[in-house]
Amino acid sequence: MLTIVCRELKNQLGSWLVWTGSISVLLAVCIFVYPQMQEEARGLGDAFSSMGAFTKAFGMDSLDFGSWPGFYALECGNVLGIGGAFYAALCGSQILSRETKGRTAEFLFSQPVTRTQVYLGKLLAVILEIVALNLVAAAVSLLCQQVIQETMPARAFWLLHTAITLVMLETAVICLGLSVFFPSVATGAGLGLVCLFYILNVISNIVDATRFLKWVTPFAYSDGAAIISDLQLDLPCLIAGMLLALTVLVCGWHRLETEDIR
Repeated sequence: MLTIVCRELKNQLGSWLVWTGSISVLLAVCIFVYPQMQEEARGLGDAFSSMGAFTKAFGMDSLDFGSWPGFYALECGNVLGIGGAFYAALCGSQILSRETKGRTAEFLFSQPVTRTQVYLGKLLAVILEIVALNLVAAAVSLLCQQVIQETMPARAFWLLHTAITLVMLETAVICLGLSVFFPSVATGAGLGLVCLFYILNVISNIVDATRFLKWVTPFAYSDGAAIISDLQLDLPCLIAGMLLALTVLVCGWHRLETEDIR
């Protein structure tokens, strides 16, 4: 299994460097923009706070957009959260489905490794890639904050980054499980799933009658406004998300073990 992990990490190195570099650069740009628009951000925060549904959609009714923690949670959190979720969806959906598309599944499964070992090896490779991306992003963020002489409260900073990492892991695991069932459309379905999760979170913030949607979307427990305000993660939503991901993962494993893969 270790051989599979190392091979996948090597194969995905180029893609990982591109995505990590792109997300880190965008994150740095957002941070460096803050000193130039600090006063304007306060004005925008006051304006946004009275925009009804828009305010509720992005949690700005409980977040001071003009402050550094509020700006970081909204702007930088969205850059890392949405960009990272798209990367996670690509990783999870492609890492197994490309064996089927490339007609290499029969060769791989004929080797002295079980299908479970292949499945778990690829899962571990995805997890390592995502964790590494988030560690680099956090390091870049801390360095850039030192440059502009702004500091996030340590607990809020690490809670926000932990939540975003968990969102990416949940997304990747769900996409990996689904790719076993739909290998030919796995990539498109994974990217579409991220968009759906984000839209469901926005809707649940706006319409009180749809609050139950927070149990479905991982963006519910990575809501920067709630994390900055409460200094804790929404554990019920987090547990529900992890259970959903685990269920899809187990279903994908069962399908892989029992069905012919060509």
